[in-house]
Amino acid sequence: MDSATGTKKFKWLSITILSVFLITISFHYHRNEIKTYPSYIHAWAQADQYALALGFTENGYDFFHPQTYNLNKQFPNNFAHPYPTGVTSADFPIHAYIPALLMGITGSTSPFWMRIYLLLYSLVGLIFLFLLTREISKNFLAPFAAVAFAMLSPVFLYYQATFLPTIPSLANAIIGYYFYVIHLKGAKNRHFLLALVFFTLATLARTPFAIFLFAVICQESFYFILRRKIDIRKCIGFLTSILLIFGYFLYNQHLRSLNGSIFLNLLSYTESFAQFKLLLSEVINRWGNHFFTSYHYLFLLGLTLASVIMVIVKGREKDSLRNKFGFQILIASVGSILYSLLMAKQFQYHDYYFLDSFFLPIILLVGYLSGQFRIKSKIQKTISIVVVCIFIGLFQRDAHKRVKSRQQTAIWDKTEVLVQDFADSKQLLDSLNISKEAIILVLESQTPNNAFVHMRRKGFAILGSNREEIQNAINWKYDYIVVQNCMLYPELLQTYPELLEQTVRVGGNDHLTVLRKTVPTKKQQPWDLLGLTKRVPKLHSTINFDDLPESYWGNLVSKSNPLDTANNVGYTAQNNEWSLNFTLTDSTLKSLQSIYPVFKANFFSNEKEGKILFIANYEVGNKSVSQYAFSIELNEQDAGKWRSISYILPAIHYTNTGKPNRYTVFLWNSDKKEFCYDEVSISIY
Repeated sequence: MDSATGTKKFKWLSITILSVFLITISFHYHRNEIKTYPSYIHAWAQADQYALALGFTENGYDFFHPQTYNLNKQFPNNFAHPYPTGVTSADFPIHAYIPALLMGITGSTSPFWMRIYLLLYSLVGLIFLFLLTREISKNFLAPFAAVAFAMLSPVFLYYQATFLPTIPSLANAIIGYYFYVIHLKGAKNRHFLLALVFFTLATLARTPFAIFLFAVICQESFYFILRRKIDIRKCIGFLTSILLIFGYFLYNQHLRSLNGSIFLNLLSYTESFAQFKLLLSEVINRWGNHFFTSYHYLFLLGLTLASVIMVIVKGREKDSLRNKFGFQILIASVGSILYSLLMAKQFQYHDYYFLDSFFLPIILLVGYLSGQFRIKSKIQKTISIVVVCIFIGLFQRDAHKRVKSRQQTAIWDKTEVLVQDFADSKQLLDSLNISKEAIILVLESQTPNNAFVHMRRKGFAILGSNREEIQNAINWKYDYIVVQNCMLYPELLQTYPELLEQTVRVGGNDHLTVLRKTVPTKKQQPWDLLGLTKRVPKLHSTINFDDLPESYWGNLVSKSNPLDTANNVGYTAQNNEWSLNFTLTDSTLKSLQSIYPVFKANFFSNEKEGKILFIANYEVGNKSVSQYAFSIELNEQDAGKWRSISYILPAIHYTNTGKPNRYTVFLWNSDKKEFCYDEVSISIY
């Protein structure tokens, strides 16, 4: 077998090994989420993109009028102004449009089509990263190292099969760099034009990727100056690309001026260098181990030190192609730094801005640095393979932990409760004969589009419990109000009690209440709106600390009532972090199948500030799958008085996985305060 044939077979073997690796990792991380709705970190942005795809299926696939279900846009009115349509400005929405076409072809609007599209696009990008690194490498391992480094980044893995256009734009930029490297090797101009096409597509769909288009323009302009000769064909290509991007930008501004927008288009820089340093510290502390694992940073540090040593021993790189590509990485890195200065405030809250900017220069740098070493002897090959495999294992181990931690529900995460509560909302509205054309007002929505993609109906979303915002929205033109039960009482009715006088119940389930704006024929109570007035609890348990409690209750400490020493009450001292708890075990949960808990208690404290957290936690196999917290606020007005508190808790469905289920509600004395409680009850509907 001649060397050319052997080389060709080795290249195909490499691609096969790479494909097996990518498919295995993808299956491991995404098999359970591939059909799920937007959730967890940045569910807001993900739901907006999914809503764009659904919008195309409902507007006749009109590409140039992208729309979502949200009718009160964030920009420029901060959700305070109703618009007649859901049309919105959006970066070139090709990566929502193609999944929409797949939905139309298959007749299914499942999130699967958007997730699988982005996943496959990301894998194509990683294969081109492999091919790109192979072109600039002096050894066979560098392409594998670069791809593993990129693939096993926690933030990349998390968004790889979600809904954000960052992933396909990243893939397009990698493909663009592959063709640019082929061009730098001396290939024909068609490779350069292909590079421009992919850089342009990347930028159109996600504006920050202009960093890499302009990095190429800068490098080529430098060569024009160096050679004292301008390549007209390249200039025409650059001009065409810029005109396309700028032209769509102007059209986007036109859409924004007419219809508002759900997407940010403003710079977000800091006012001082001191503020930037503080923000940078916060970004690193918050997201540093999400961008890469500690082993990624160790691997990159090792490569950098080895490179410095090589330069000291052997001198500077003499390979023309590698020098040119190294120059491009430098320019792209400077561009990323400039972008981070312009959008600094967004980095604090949006980890995917890292994927838009620094991620690509870093993985290109890894490929560049790891590709500088020549591996000749068998011992060198063996050691190199072992080292790379060890690091891949370490990358995967820590990435797995980090990704799983990102998919855990924090006790303050109302967004995940919204996702769970609205899961069957379309079926609920259909069962109530509510038209698909009906306009819905969602109160206490945590994301603008997440509720609507479940309901498949347009409407207005009021994000918080600000009284003025609710009072403003209640007078807009809509057909029905939908609110989560756990948000309706007590939070929403405390903020805006007029709902009891302005609405009546149309229907609902254990998660949601549907209201219609009208004057009630009789005075209503919260239980009337919630539909609980005539319902009989499946389970009811009370503890009063004078009688023997049922076995559901635990962590019981009592003392005399501070205002009536003849009676005993529950008591928590300042040094006790954990207080009263109520627990349902697997056998009880299985018999109930679903639980819709209502908590009531009398509460007393002499404390004038602070809070007590009331937490509901549902576990399957010792893993929390739903956790939510309410705050019992301590203030001067209520100090020294008994007061009644009530909470509607998020409804839970029994999960039959063969693992034990456990449901617990408990008081967490996080601020170390002293308090008492009595006549505590939980009713399970």
